[in-house]
Amino acid sequence: MVTLAWLVALAGCGRIGFGTVGTDGTSVEGSSTPTVNVLSNPTAQASELITVNVATGAVTSIGTISQLGLLGGLAYWDSNTLYATSTTGNVVRITLSPFGATVIQTFTGGISELDSDGARLIGVNDNDDTLVTFVPGGAMSATPIRDLSNMAVPGGGGDIARMPDGSWVWWTQGVNQLFRLDVGTGRATPIGAADSAAPSFSGLVQLGGHLFLTDSSNSGIVEIDPLTGTRSAELPLCMPCPGTPYHLSAGDATRTP
Repeated sequence: MVTLAWLVALAGCGRIGFGTVGTDGTSVEGSSTPTVNVLSNPTAQASELITVNVATGAVTSIGTISQLGLLGGLAYWDSNTLYATSTTGNVVRITLSPFGATVIQTFTGGISELDSDGARLIGVNDNDDTLVTFVPGGAMSATPIRDLSNMAVPGGGGDIARMPDGSWVWWTQGVNQLFRLDVGTGRATPIGAADSAAPSFSGLVQLGGHLFLTDSSNSGIVEIDPLTGTRSAELPLCMPCPGTPYHLSAGDATRTP
């Protein structure tokens, strides 16, 4: 049985209570840095890479990337490397130290959901609702995403994340719903019900077996149960904390080293 922590709103930036154990047997509270990487697009010309502390909502700026198109998809690769996809069809390698970004290949379509399994990058092309798989710099393979009735499931923004057991989950803004996603077949199984009133959840990230959504409508982060799709109370982002809200603008999320 999986036990997930509940968000507890306190004064200032607030705090998420993480006394429970995640699905992989680890405690988020036991982590020295319960943070995730998130992309934000504060201007039409630049994307900012930040970390978000999921326990407090505190934001730290890592660096700004410009002239490569607005970055939407974001995936962890190794302790010093992330990959991102841009609205102009670039796959971008981000080096954390020294901080920098380089285009390694181009693509056709709109990949705003991205993650990795350690050997491949896996994303969703919102232009044709396909699952794309590729080694950085290599050719992309595409698989149609279909529900249990073999109907196409629309993308339109959101994110995908890999769970500790190797399974994948996908939040799509196309229907505002969480899905379990078979990356081998493209089969999408709904988790919980669609929520037509959901805000713009642009990032989805797994940390210690816990699953989080980043909300670019309200500049916050919220935990979502990977078994039921139930969301907890939202925690606002701040920089500095407490008292100074951080404005999150679109962008994907992935784990930190």
